[in-house]
Amino acid sequence: MVSKMPKDVVKAKWGTKYAAADAIVAIIGDPDGKTRQRIKHASNSQLLRMYENAVVLQKKFTTRATLEAEILKYKFPKGVVDENYKAKLESFGIGRLLDMHRQLAGKAAYKGAITTELRCFWFVP
Repeated sequence: MVSKMPKDVVKAKWGTKYAAADAIVAIIGDPDGKTRQRIKHASNSQLLRMYENAVVLQKKFTTRATLEAEILKYKFPKGVVDENYKAKLESFGIGRLLDMHRQLAGKAAYKGAITTELRCFWFVP
């Protein structure tokens, strides 16, 4: 079976890279007004990875704040949250936050989270 290249997947799903960037921004939002500008120049494989992360974020947590709260719940089970750590979490990207949550919650929580039609040539467990 021949897998599609990232360019083919982006073209089939959105048509252009700019439309893919718009789809990602629609899910994650544009808090600083520069997100779309930054990601529209990303490579096709980066766009697919960002879209996968955005879909998982939307499907499992609905918002970034909910994901950060879940990480803090696992990291500080007694409820005493370190404010410096919380501020550091806010600077992390969605992919890194999802990876941290996966590590803390266990791999079973993420089984089947990513849809198979988005997988390209890279390995997604």
